[in-house]
Amino acid sequence: MLEGETWQRAADSVGLNRQRAYRALHKPHVISYRREEKKKFLEALSMKVPHKLDELMSSDNAAAAVRACLAVEELAHESRAEPTRRIQTGGIVIVLGANAQRALPATTPTLELQRIEDEVADG
Repeated sequence: MLEGETWQRAADSVGLNRQRAYRALHKPHVISYRREEKKKFLEALSMKVPHKLDELMSSDNAAAAVRACLAVEELAHESRAEPTRRIQTGGIVIVLGANAQRALPATTPTLELQRIEDEVADG
Protein backbone atom coordinates (compact mmCIF):
# COMPACT_ATOMS: atom_id res chain seq x y z
CA MET A 1 0.00 0.00 0.00
CA LEU A 2 1.26 3.45 -0.80
CA GLU A 3 2.06 5.53 2.24
CA GLY A 4 -0.79 7.88 3.11
CA GLU A 5 -3.26 6.14 0.80
CA THR A 6 -6.52 4.64 1.95
CA TRP A 7 -6.93 0.94 1.27
CA GLN A 8 -9.75 1.79 -1.19
CA ARG A 9 -7.50 4.04 -3.30
CA ALA A 10 -4.65 1.53 -3.12
CA ALA A 11 -6.97 -1.24 -4.35
CA ASP A 12 -8.24 0.97 -7.17
CA SER A 13 -4.71 1.95 -8.23
CA VAL A 14 -3.68 -1.70 -8.74
CA GLY A 15 -7.02 -2.78 -10.22
CA LEU A 16 -8.08 -4.94 -7.27
CA ASN A 17 -11.78 -5.32 -6.49
CA ARG A 18 -12.57 -3.39 -3.27
CA GLN A 19 -14.54 -6.26 -1.79
CA ARG A 20 -11.60 -8.66 -2.32
CA ALA A 21 -9.20 -6.11 -0.85
CA TYR A 22 -11.44 -5.69 2.20
CA ARG A 23 -11.62 -9.46 2.75
CA ALA A 24 -7.84 -9.76 2.35
CA LEU A 25 -7.20 -6.98 4.87
CA HIS A 26 -9.43 -8.68 7.43
CA LYS A 27 -7.81 -12.10 7.42
CA PRO A 28 -6.40 -12.97 10.86
CA HIS A 29 -2.75 -13.12 9.77
CA VAL A 30 -3.05 -9.79 7.94
CA ILE A 31 -4.66 -8.16 10.97
CA SER A 32 -1.82 -9.49 13.16
CA TYR A 33 0.76 -8.11 10.73
CA ARG A 34 -0.94 -4.70 10.59
CA ARG A 35 -1.15 -4.51 14.38
CA GLU A 36 2.53 -5.39 14.72
CA GLU A 37 3.53 -2.75 12.14
CA LYS A 38 1.37 -0.15 13.89
CA LYS A 39 3.01 -1.03 17.21
CA LYS A 40 6.49 -0.62 15.67
CA PHE A 41 5.50 2.71 14.13
CA LEU A 42 4.10 4.05 17.42
CA GLU A 43 7.20 2.92 19.32
CA ALA A 44 9.39 4.74 16.79
CA LEU A 45 7.29 7.89 17.20
CA SER A 46 7.36 7.67 20.98
CA MET A 47 11.16 7.67 20.90
CA LYS A 48 10.99 11.18 19.40
CA VAL A 49 8.77 12.58 22.17
CA PRO A 50 11.51 13.24 24.77
CA HIS A 51 13.68 14.98 22.15
CA LYS A 52 10.80 17.20 21.05
CA LEU A 53 9.96 18.01 24.67
CA ASP A 54 13.61 18.92 25.23
CA GLU A 55 13.43 21.37 22.32
CA LEU A 56 10.20 22.86 23.67
CA MET A 57 11.66 23.29 27.17
CA SER A 58 14.21 25.73 25.78
CA SER A 59 11.60 27.51 23.67
CA ASP A 60 11.03 31.26 23.78
CA ASN A 61 7.35 30.50 24.30
CA ALA A 62 7.09 30.33 28.09
CA ALA A 63 3.79 28.47 28.09
CA ALA A 64 5.16 25.78 25.78
CA ALA A 65 8.29 25.47 27.90
CA VAL A 66 6.29 25.01 31.11
CA ARG A 67 3.97 22.45 29.49
CA ALA A 68 6.99 20.55 28.15
CA CYS A 69 8.56 20.48 31.62
CA LEU A 70 5.33 19.13 33.09
CA ALA A 71 5.12 16.49 30.36
CA VAL A 72 8.71 15.38 31.04
CA GLU A 73 7.91 15.10 34.75
CA GLU A 74 4.82 13.03 33.93
CA LEU A 75 6.87 10.73 31.68
CA ALA A 76 9.42 10.27 34.46
CA HIS A 77 6.64 9.54 36.96
CA GLU A 78 5.03 6.99 34.63
CA SER A 79 8.32 5.16 34.17
CA ARG A 80 8.66 4.73 37.96
CA ALA A 81 5.00 3.97 38.69
CA GLU A 82 3.65 0.53 39.44
CA PRO A 83 1.43 -0.87 36.71
CA THR A 84 -2.29 -0.67 37.34
CA ARG A 85 -4.98 -3.04 36.22
CA ARG A 86 -8.56 -2.16 35.32
CA ILE A 87 -11.33 -4.65 35.84
CA GLN A 88 -14.66 -3.71 34.34
CA THR A 89 -17.75 -5.64 35.33
CA GLY A 90 -21.39 -4.71 35.13
CA GLY A 91 -20.87 -1.01 34.55
CA ILE A 92 -18.45 -0.70 37.47
CA VAL A 93 -14.76 0.01 36.94
CA ILE A 94 -12.40 -1.26 39.62
CA VAL A 95 -8.88 0.18 39.44
CA LEU A 96 -6.16 -1.73 41.27
CA GLY A 97 -2.82 -0.04 41.82
CA ALA A 98 -0.82 2.18 44.10
CA ASN A 99 -1.55 5.53 42.47
CA ALA A 100 -4.72 4.71 40.58
CA GLN A 101 -6.34 7.71 38.95
CA ARG A 102 -9.97 8.55 39.52
CA ALA A 103 -12.37 7.08 36.99
CA LEU A 104 -14.33 10.35 36.93
CA PRO A 105 -12.79 13.71 36.13
CA ALA A 106 -12.20 16.05 39.06
CA THR A 107 -14.72 18.53 37.63
CA THR A 108 -17.60 16.09 38.02
CA PRO A 109 -20.22 17.59 40.33
CA THR A 110 -20.45 15.92 43.73
CA LEU A 111 -23.46 15.46 45.93
CA GLU A 112 -22.91 16.54 49.50
CA LEU A 113 -25.13 14.94 52.09
CA GLN A 114 -25.91 16.55 55.40
CA ARG A 115 -27.27 14.62 58.36
CA ILE A 116 -30.61 15.93 59.63
CA GLU A 117 -31.21 15.32 63.30
CA ASP A 118 -34.43 13.51 64.14
CA GLU A 119 -36.97 15.90 65.57
CA VAL A 120 -39.49 14.64 68.07
CA ALA A 121 -42.88 16.23 67.62
CA ASP A 122 -44.63 17.47 70.73
CA GLY A 123 -47.90 15.88 71.05
